[in-house]
Amino acid sequence: MFSPSSSTQTLTVGASSVSCPIDPSDSVVSLLAVGNAVVFVRIGAGPQTATITDYPILQPTLLPAYSGADTLAAISPGAGTVTLYVTTGHDV
Repeated sequence: MFSPSSSTQTLTVGASSVSCPIDPSDSVVSLLAVGNAVVFVRIGAGPQTATITDYPILQPTLLPAYSGADTLAAISPGAGTVTLYVTTGHDV
């Protein structure tokens, strides 16, 4: 079960990588992509740039975030943009 600990952030994801800060003390990232294309995400410490070889998201997903990870980056190489909702928290 997921327990959010932060407000949801909204990213508009397109052909160029975009990123947002995440809480390094949280252990899980909840992702919801709204649109008709796959979003690829990368989680890490410091500046991050997503590529199409990163983790693909097409449906609601929970990803582990290792201790100290403070940035999520996303890219969607398809036509148009995808809205990505990012919420961090913990497993309970």
